[in-house]
Amino acid sequence: MCVCPCVQVFISVNCLSTDFSSQKGVKGLPLNIQIDTYSYNNRSNKPIHRAYCQIKVFCDKGAERKIRDEERKQSKRKGKCTEPSPQINA
Repeated sequence: MCVCPCVQVFISVNCLSTDFSSQKGVKGLPLNIQIDTYSYNNRSNKPIHRAYCQIKVFCDKGAERKIRDEERKQSKRKGKCTEPSPQINA
């Protein structure tokens, strides 16, 4: 097996703001990454090398603001549902 030090892997992690609670945004959301390496010449379904690690994704300020806004909307909806609706007398 040849080891080439010039190889780079760029990883993009896409998360929804709902993946973060208020605590996870500060502490980070742990995710596991697994990378399998296959031999091009062998054309086998079995990887010749497997690497894995854990990363943490942190919530940025915009996502925290979105979470707060979503919570406000939820509380307003709950407030509307708890108010008695006016009944129409016929």
